[in-house]
Amino acid sequence: MTTNLQRLYTAAIALNNMAISFMERGLYAPASETLNSAAMLMKDISTLSLAQAACSQDDGTRQKIADMVRRAESYLGLSGIKPHFSGITLRVVNEDSAVSAVGATQSKNLTLWETRPIVVIRMEAGSIQDLRHRNPNVDSSFILYNLGCGQLCRACSLETKRLSHALVNNAQRLFLFSLTVLENVIADMEAGGIGNDESDMCYIVPAVILVLRSLTKTAFMLGQYENVKLFGSQADSFEEFFVEQTYLSLLFAPLSAAAAA
Repeated sequence: MTTNLQRLYTAAIALNNMAISFMERGLYAPASETLNSAAMLMKDISTLSLAQAACSQDDGTRQKIADMVRRAESYLGLSGIKPHFSGITLRVVNEDSAVSAVGATQSKNLTLWETRPIVVIRMEAGSIQDLRHRNPNVDSSFILYNLGCGQLCRACSLETKRLSHALVNNAQRLFLFSLTVLENVIADMEAGGIGNDESDMCYIVPAVILVLRSLTKTAFMLGQYENVKLFGSQADSFEEFFVEQTYLSLLFAPLSAAAAA
C-alpha cells in the first residue's frame, strides 16, 4: 500500500468480508462490531483530503487500522451457531453479481417476508490499487446495508422481544441511510456525473433493490404495513427497470454489435 487512502480502503473491504464470514457462522455480535469498524474507516475515507490521501507515512492511520483488524481477527477462533439452526437463512452475493443479487429477491408474497433470506454483499478488492474504479459512496452504502443485515440477524436470533424489536428498528434506520446514499449516487449519475453509463447502473440498481426488499422485510416485522406496500412497490419499479432496460440491453449488446458488423 502506498497511500493512506489505499490502506483505509483495503482494511474497510477486508473488515466487511470478515464480518460476512462471522455472519455465516452465526457470530452476529462480532459481525456487527466489525462492520461498525468498516463503516468508521469509510467515514475517514470520505473526509480525507487530497494532501492526506497522498501521505504514505501516517503512523496514526496505520495504528488505527491495525487495532481494528486485530480486534476482528480475535473472533476468527470462535465457534458459532450455523444460521439455519436459529431460523436464519443467509445468502451472500458479490458486489458485481447483479443477476444473483436480483434473483435473491424474487418472492413478493407478504406472508413470507419474515422468513425470507437475509442477503449480504461481499466486496471485491481487485481494483483497490486503482481507486478510480471505486466509488466511496457506493461502498459506504454496501457496508451500511450489511450492518443493517447484521442487526437483523441478531434480532432474528434473540428470544427477547423488546431487544429484538429495537434491533429491527436499528436495521431499518441503517437500510434507510444506505438507500439515501445510493439514491444520491444515482441522482448524480443522471445529472451527468462521473460513471453515467449502463454498466454502472447495472452495478448499483441491484443494490437498491436489495435495500428496498430489506426495508420491506423490516417494515413487515415492525407491523408497518403501509411501508410494506411503499417499499415493495419501489423495489418492484427498480427491478422492472433493471431487468427490462439495463440488464437486457447489456445482455444483447454483443449480439447487436455482431449483427451490425
